[in-house]
Amino acid sequence: MIDVFEVSWIAIIVGTIGSYLLGVVWYSPVLFVKKWAEGIGAKAYKPAMPPLSAMLAQFVGLFLLAWIIELFSPSQNWAAVVLISAMFVVLQYGNNTFTGKSTYAKLTEGGYILACVAIIVLVQLLL
Repeated sequence: MIDVFEVSWIAIIVGTIGSYLLGVVWYSPVLFVKKWAEGIGAKAYKPAMPPLSAMLAQFVGLFLLAWIIELFSPSQNWAAVVLISAMFVVLQYGNNTFTGKSTYAKLTEGGYILACVAIIVLVQLLL
């Protein structure tokens, strides 16, 4: 049985923060925000303060993702990590299709999830 608390908390925290910071750049004018915003039917704007609830939910979600990946890393069960990651991307793609997002927006969001997984896995391999 997996002990969900016997993990490398340092790897989880570093992976979470690294993935979160990637999101700051990913959804910025430096990378994809303009075309992504068009693809979801929104204007790329510069709010004085980003929506706190969305930012907090993103951080918590990344923390949970890093924790789940960490649970599988000691056993080297990378197949589970790949399947979980693929499941997230496919479900998000399907949900985003229902909402009418453009293919570019869907691929941007799916790509972000895969990039986050890569960062988290790399951090866990190094720590």
